[in-house]
Amino acid sequence: MGQVLRQLNISFIDLLKEDIEDGNNYYVFVSRSYPWNDDFNPPEENLTLRDSNHSLRNDVLFAKKLQPSDVSFMIRRIPWIEGEAYVQYDSEIDTTNQNYFVLNSTNNVYLCLDNNGGGLSTSEPTFISTEPAVLADGYKWKYLFTLSSLDESKFANPTLIPYTANNQVENSFLDGEINDIIITNPGTNYITNSGLIQEAVSNTVYRIEPSALNANGAYTGSSVYIADGTGSGSIRNITNYTSNTSGRYIELDDSLVLDISSSYLISPRVRIDGNGTGAQAYSEVEDTEIVRINVVNTGSLYTDANISIIANTVYGEDGEARPIVSIIGDNKVKNVLNTTRLGISLDINGTELDTIPADINYRQVGIWKNPRLFSNNEVLMTDPTFSQVLEFDNTLSGGQPFFNNEEIVGDLSGTTGRIVSSSISSSTATVFGASTFTNGETIVGQESGVSAIIFNISERDVDKYSGEIIYYKNIQPVERSESTNETVRLIIRT
Repeated sequence: MGQVLRQLNISFIDLLKEDIEDGNNYYVFVSRSYPWNDDFNPPEENLTLRDSNHSLRNDVLFAKKLQPSDVSFMIRRIPWIEGEAYVQYDSEIDTTNQNYFVLNSTNNVYLCLDNNGGGLSTSEPTFISTEPAVLADGYKWKYLFTLSSLDESKFANPTLIPYTANNQVENSFLDGEINDIIITNPGTNYITNSGLIQEAVSNTVYRIEPSALNANGAYTGSSVYIADGTGSGSIRNITNYTSNTSGRYIELDDSLVLDISSSYLISPRVRIDGNGTGAQAYSEVEDTEIVRINVVNTGSLYTDANISIIANTVYGEDGEARPIVSIIGDNKVKNVLNTTRLGISLDINGTELDTIPADINYRQVGIWKNPRLFSNNEVLMTDPTFSQVLEFDNTLSGGQPFFNNEEIVGDLSGTTGRIVSSSISSSTATVFGASTFTNGETIVGQESGVSAIIFNISERDVDKYSGEIIYYKNIQPVERSESTNETVRLIIRT
């Protein structure tokens, strides 16, 4: 059996969001006026066809249409905390539940590209740039986006925050970059040397510090990195090292203009082999072991890469490392952040200009795609809201109204339904099945025994068997009134 990739889950969420933003008809509905066995502990959602489809359609009370501003991709809330250790992003491990990105104190989100060997983060990232930055604590971060106060108040919760795309940042991610190289074996007996270039003999031969080892060939096979001054940022391989009475000399594999301002570091060469191009890195040695590998150029288009540590084997061996290769394809930031959740935040204000009922309560919320009109089920419902609650006047046979939530039956139509609310003069109800009550017929309460002649029926708006119910959630009861404003928040995860 194959494995569904995370990218497919992200694509499903992406398509759903795009469908809503393109103006298609998605409605958030509320349903079920009658209580659970324990209203404080609603049951888990049941995916049987009866509970997830038939009963839901019978119990819908009203709905409000989703707007593009009501939906957002959601990611985990991981606050930056001084003294915490964060995981660096790694293409070879499942980072789904790892803390590899952070939200700082000013609502900027950063991706951890290097955690300084698992050290503690003591410098808060605050910069805003498309280029990564290494901070004083050795952590390397990449800025991703800034969470706006509006999006935070509308969508965020204690565990999740909304994601906002930043096109400049997205475009700064190249396909198949080598963002970091992880040391898997530090090796032994490695040597290093650093200082200033002492003399330029030619564009490939340079005299270096007298502190360099007095042994011919000692640095042959290693590399030299120019840390500062003329040639800063360059890396060349050392093809020959000579030590004599005139000084210590390195010969490079390619020409490079240096002078006495050039600060250099000689260390074991980091060779990157793969199907991409342009990646370069150099190593750092402490106490004869490789302690750090710094990527100077990330390169691009790598899907596979291997790292070799090269030096004169008399002066070091056994060093091993592996690369972290960035994702290839579209929506890189969304894939890196694992945006497999869609947040919905919808405000419902009172009766929404007398289009939905008040003075009721509900215990379910969900999403209904493309419902069609009850009056003409060939036509899509497109109004901002709709109600599924019948309203009618009633002449009671006695002095008592119907019980709330009891079932009722019409003596002529045979239609069944459920009372939502009732008074001496009028009632509201939901209807089971496709039929409806008839003006002038008598309805009978199956629990109270109350009967009443009904008239002036205000029909439901939507054909309950139309469209698709794609999501629902059981909740504790929410009580409504004409002055009630509530916010329905849902998290859909694939």
